[in-house]
Amino acid sequence: TINSDVTITPYSFAGYTNLPFIFRYQWSIGSNATVTVDPSVIFKGNDRLYIDGALRILGTESEPVIFTSYNDDSAGGDSNNDGNSSVPSPGQSATLNFRASSIDSLTSIKHVEFRYPNVALQFDNHGGKVDSSLFQLSQGDAILIYGNSDPVITNNRFENIGSHPAYRGQSIFMDMFSNPTFSGNTESNVNLKGIGIRGGTWGSDATIPFRSFAGTDSITYVLSGNITIPSGSKIIIPGGMTFKKWTRYGASRIGGNGFIVNGALKINGTPSNPVV
Repeated sequence: TINSDVTITPYSFAGYTNLPFIFRYQWSIGSNATVTVDPSVIFKGNDRLYIDGALRILGTESEPVIFTSYNDDSAGGDSNNDGNSSVPSPGQSATLNFRASSIDSLTSIKHVEFRYPNVALQFDNHGGKVDSSLFQLSQGDAILIYGNSDPVITNNRFENIGSHPAYRGQSIFMDMFSNPTFSGNTESNVNLKGIGIRGGTWGSDATIPFRSFAGTDSITYVLSGNITIPSGSKIIIPGGMTFKKWTRYGASRIGGNGFIVNGALKINGTPSNPVV
């Protein structure tokens, strides 16, 4: 655990410049600490970083910060010293997990390349800014947004997302009533289009919001599990909204992923603006 303010700068040793930092274990940033990462820093390995304080990753357009696989020789050289014997693949780089005590006002991720992650970022009841970064070659979803998280996600590229042979990944997977802001993002070759929605209980009266992402207005919601509306709660679905059921490939394209209504569900479709 890092418990004091530090700045991570590019690392040179024995005549080698900008050597990568290798993740060997899970590590964390303590609640009173701020870690700043300077341009050009490279991290390799697939352990998880838990952020309870603040993380400021300050890459630039010409000198991005890179999180990648230990087998990625194109960033920081041949770290495992095996020539061409190993190649990088999705699921081999770190996940950054921002937790509830993280300092929203200081969290900044700018000009970062996330290569070969399982999941690149996870927000648990946290905000912060993610801007002008590249998410590519992920095994699962690129960004997870849970609870009352409200990150601002702008001007990012999502490319080749969700390569797992069974799990169909998306750029964004979230709780329905988290409150992210999306603007200026693009995506290409994403395994499953739409915003993924985690199953669970919607226990407060609410209207499901329309969201736009990566050039698609009123984007489709893809339900990954059953949604329970408990007794005493009312959920309103406006006209024009579309829901789809998340499925795995092959024989497991069966099962739930629908609404279980013990309270009230009001679906306000019209002939010209139906709910689908």
